[in-house]
Amino acid sequence: MNILSQINMTFVEIASICLFICFPVFSSNKLNPAVNHPFEPNILSSKNYSEIFTLTAVYDDQTFIQTQMIITNIGLGDNNAACEMLVLHPGTTSYRTSKRFQKPCWKYSEVPFPTLAIGTCLLAQQGELTKCVVAIDSSMEEISVDRSPKTIKLLDTIFDSSTSKKFYTNEVLIPWTKLRTTLRIPGCSKKQLTGYGMLEHSRTTGYPKDFSHSYISFYGSQAGNQFVANLHFPNNSESGAVGWIWDGRDHLPTPVEGAQMLENAPAFSSKDHCLPHIFKPHSSFSISGRQGLFRLTFMDELGPILGNIVRVFAGNQVTSFFTALAQVAPGQPPIEGILVITDFK
Repeated sequence: MNILSQINMTFVEIASICLFICFPVFSSNKLNPAVNHPFEPNILSSKNYSEIFTLTAVYDDQTFIQTQMIITNIGLGDNNAACEMLVLHPGTTSYRTSKRFQKPCWKYSEVPFPTLAIGTCLLAQQGELTKCVVAIDSSMEEISVDRSPKTIKLLDTIFDSSTSKKFYTNEVLIPWTKLRTTLRIPGCSKKQLTGYGMLEHSRTTGYPKDFSHSYISFYGSQAGNQFVANLHFPNNSESGAVGWIWDGRDHLPTPVEGAQMLENAPAFSSKDHCLPHIFKPHSSFSISGRQGLFRLTFMDELGPILGNIVRVFAGNQVTSFFTALAQVAPGQPPIEGILVITDFK
């Protein structure tokens, strides 16, 4: 591979790593009618434009899968695309795969049904059925959700404090709901999984570091109870984390302000990674990390030379995944799930 091709892959990889998290901000929530073109990208001319569809699922056997389909102008030329899949299971080796494509290899079509196809991966709506298929090399994932996309606006457009040219928007297309998955990854037999998941859609013309210095997400499901939390620490603010929490029994999320995070016990070999504890003062809500599962950094993905180049403009992004327990309300049993924290060191 020549250096030009390697740099192009690097910049698309930047987009996929940067967007492997959610930017959580709470604003007015509204459940809108079914979306007419749920998976059609709205491409902008900005070179920092990226658009991402994220399907996150927690299964009955404690498997965690996060799948992403990304459209971005980052890299050589515009309209690049990528597919990502991360599979975690406590006590076993994590698995992550991704593949990048240029414009001739991806398209959106309304016929025979709304479909975003990126290489051998697709996201499609077939009536009341939503289907996501990721097939990369020898791995394959097929997720079926008996629910059509609707829009739940979680935030108004937010801007970088230093320039109005960088913005971020987010919406939930399918809230926490039951799903079925066929999964095949190298070294493992094909598995049939059932659990709960949610589909989100976001668009941005900036990097995560432009909006906040730390992001927190929790996805939990246990004994029929589901719980999702999305929080972030805004830049230049000392007021704690803001965002929302979503109890599966509630129709819409609940806003959160002033949440705090403590780190107390080593989870990885590096001294920079500790088991976190997230809480809101004077509230029963808390999330406690239990075991470190996986860490994703530019250095890990790109190596020391290209990783250091990326850090100059994208920041030193470190995303860590933990098993965790969420305490939602007094008297209720805690909910097990996966905690995702992204920091910019």
